[in-house]
Amino acid sequence: MDSWWSDRQVQVLRVGDVMPLPLMVETNWTAEGWEVNIILVTDVEKSGYDSSLPIWTHLESYTDLGGSTAEARRVTDAAILAFGDRLRSVLADPAPPTVE
Repeated sequence: MDSWWSDRQVQVLRVGDVMPLPLMVETNWTAEGWEVNIILVTDVEKSGYDSSLPIWTHLESYTDLGGSTAEARRVTDAAILAFGDRLRSVLADPAPPTVE
């Protein structure tokens, strides 16, 4: 996993600093198809990451391309875009009421 997070960055954070939401993406090949999990990282230590259960999961059936690296990348990219769209809709301001 590529990550922007490092021990040095954790040490320089001060009260009031803005910290991005630390998310991890995990793509698995399962018996039913692809499973992409978006996981909230809850703790970072020198020994590695700790996290809770996935906060969002994307399931996709296999295609004729099978389990190739290119197919895994395509499924992961599609899941990340779907998660971003979902997050954007959840965080969007509600539509103002229409006045007639």
